[in-house]
Amino acid sequence: MARRSPRALAGSLLCFLSFAIDSDSAFGYSPSGSSAEVRLYADHIQVSVKMDLESAWIAMGGSLDTPPNVAGSMPQAQKYAGEVLRLSVAGRVLPPSETAADFRDAEGGIIFLATFPRPAAGPLRIEAPYLRRLPTYHHATVLMVDETNKRAGTATMDAAKPWVDMPLPALSPAPVSRFLRYGLSALAVIVLLLGGYWLVRRTFFA
Repeated sequence: MARRSPRALAGSLLCFLSFAIDSDSAFGYSPSGSSAEVRLYADHIQVSVKMDLESAWIAMGGSLDTPPNVAGSMPQAQKYAGEVLRLSVAGRVLPPSETAADFRDAEGGIIFLATFPRPAAGPLRIEAPYLRRLPTYHHATVLMVDETNKRAGTATMDAAKPWVDMPLPALSPAPVSRFLRYGLSALAVIVLLLGGYWLVRRTFFA
């Protein structure tokens, strides 16, 4: 059997460690962290929070002495989806208009979904009350993107600071439709013709 060089062994060890570190993100949900995506649309905000089953169970108020039973608590999870993250602007809490929960047993996690109305201006305060119920090492990453997947901001929250303020990008003005643009041009032409006709009558036929 060929003897491997120290450099090759070091490389193999590094690859193994990288695999071990990334195994949670590759094959399941990590109990040490949750992730939230805040997606901005013109008239609403969609929020999705990914969490492992044990963390979700504790976040929803489940007992530490009871094995997680998220699958049997889906009605509660559907309702809780609107409370996982709280959005507010200038102290005004945004009420969720739709909530849902997607149980993913094969992946060992759950995704909470909620839709909120989009305010006209920010900054947007994002709170994660569930972090106070979880171990102090648990952290939540927040990614804000627009509907084209352009990143608008990132942040991290934990039990010591379970909230973050993120500025809302200004809305782009709605494009003027081709029909409206042509209609306005035609109206301008008509106004000019009528004005010219009135001027000619007043000048030569008064």
